[in-house]
Amino acid sequence: MAEISAVIITLNEERNIKRCVESLQGIADEIVVLDSGSSDNTRAICQSLGVRFVELEWKGYAAQKNHANQLATKPYILSLDADEVVSAELATSIKNVKHELTGIYGFHRLTNYCGHWVKHSGWYPDTKWRLFPRDSAEWVGDFVHEELSFSGKPKKTLLQGDLLHYSYINTAEHRARADKYSALTAKKMFDQGKSASFMKPKLSAVGRWVKMYLFQGGFRDGWAGKRIAAISAASNVFKYQELRRLHRSESRKSEVKTIALSRTDSIGDVMLSLPMTGIIKREWPNTRILFIGRGYTEAVIRCCEHVDSFLDYDELKQLSSSERTLALKTEKIDAFIHVFPRSDIASWAKKAGIGIRVGTGRRIYNLWNCNYKTWFSRKKSTLHEAQLNALLLKKLDLPFQFSSSELAAFSGFNHLPVLPQKVEGLLEDGRKKIVLHPKSRGSAVEWSIDNYAILIGRLEKEGYQIFITGTEAERALIGTDFPWDNPSLHDLTGKLSLTELIGFIAHCDALVAASTGPLHIAAACRILAIGLYTPQRPMHPGRWSPIGSNVKVLTANHHPEKGGSLDISVDDVFALLKF
Repeated sequence: MAEISAVIITLNEERNIKRCVESLQGIADEIVVLDSGSSDNTRAICQSLGVRFVELEWKGYAAQKNHANQLATKPYILSLDADEVVSAELATSIKNVKHELTGIYGFHRLTNYCGHWVKHSGWYPDTKWRLFPRDSAEWVGDFVHEELSFSGKPKKTLLQGDLLHYSYINTAEHRARADKYSALTAKKMFDQGKSASFMKPKLSAVGRWVKMYLFQGGFRDGWAGKRIAAISAASNVFKYQELRRLHRSESRKSEVKTIALSRTDSIGDVMLSLPMTGIIKREWPNTRILFIGRGYTEAVIRCCEHVDSFLDYDELKQLSSSERTLALKTEKIDAFIHVFPRSDIASWAKKAGIGIRVGTGRRIYNLWNCNYKTWFSRKKSTLHEAQLNALLLKKLDLPFQFSSSELAAFSGFNHLPVLPQKVEGLLEDGRKKIVLHPKSRGSAVEWSIDNYAILIGRLEKEGYQIFITGTEAERALIGTDFPWDNPSLHDLTGKLSLTELIGFIAHCDALVAASTGPLHIAAACRILAIGLYTPQRPMHPGRWSPIGSNVKVLTANHHPEKGGSLDISVDDVFALLKF
């Protein structure tokens, strides 16, 4: 009897992987999961199920699946995606042929769409050839569509039973993934020299809808067929719009040599603007980026590898009008993006003769100071702050639609300061190092000082080192009843500059805070960042949570009364710190 290795690639598949692995029991003699850096519970679930779990940085669909195949040790491979399940009937079919496997085997794939099994719309039977000899097949393809290539002309056998595909749990997820693939396809078409006329997006969408809903029987799938056809048509529009954008962006790239970004508010706001710089550099790597901010945020801006130079807003304000205009003209700025709108800066940019000036049209002074205007509302938006910032890039024909998790990869927060000598001797090997930043200078709804005190006692019993950070003024607000004399606690309030604080945070294991700048710094430094938030809009985590691969957020049940604190339990915070 031939043995079978089941191979699966994953990234944040905690919702699906258990169901997938359990369906392989009695079929696979070995289960190999190749993960590309999951930040959820995928690893823990896999290890509890006894599979072989291997991690590898993402190389692309085909390359990732080929590497997974190389990890297999059995003569036959059954290749699955994490959101697929072997049905009982298909499992029986595989068992029936397992004693004399020869050639390759396929089966139909049946997709579950938002709880509805789709049997038309061009989505079924969707035959997949996924059971094959380990040494006779290779995944080929680029970053969009991968497929198996078999050596020679192997015998093909179609098995009875469906491979069940649990694709989307809601239509928003469908649209997001469809647009992702459309963007990748547009990039492929662009690289091949293809273009699209003005009417192509609309005509293509109509054709796609007619084909799926009418000719392929989507109407027989009820509401699901209707939504599938509509989203596919809309995504087709996006594909050709994206192709047209890529051509415009290529033309504009030669015109824009220097871009200025202006963000003159607090540290957290600046941190959530940094992904814009990474997007610009990915698309236009030779473009120079100038960041205009407040002097006290310069330290975080200097940590961004994408920012080429910095101008201090407060210093610019001190100059005379002619000196300020000369200073801006000297920078040879081709495009100016007002991320945080200010009437004075808007007028400065216009007076300096900067050709492209991007800002929100919802500020009256931008109506005459900006010649490229956006019209979205931040106050009423459901998007994250980092996503709202990225929308401003649309006016430069740069990509602007990303999830908050995707934006984290663009932050470029890699030029980190060294660990300050003044705290180097405090860090003990073998002990977890937890930073608590209790105050927010009034920028966030806070957790109570009493809760922080209780948490410190719990952490001490676990053998953790605890560090309190903040300004000297914030130490006074914390008060004298705080357990400052705890032997595991180190008081760093008022003792570190922002540069030193960044270097220190980067060498710790976790940070707990409300919605403050240090919380966003911790997330960018890739340590565990635990954010404590109110559910009230627009202060809720959906708008202001830090972005990164190691972020955990706890949200209070209610927004507190004036002067109150977040009703988040110490147990919940402590549970996240037991890692």
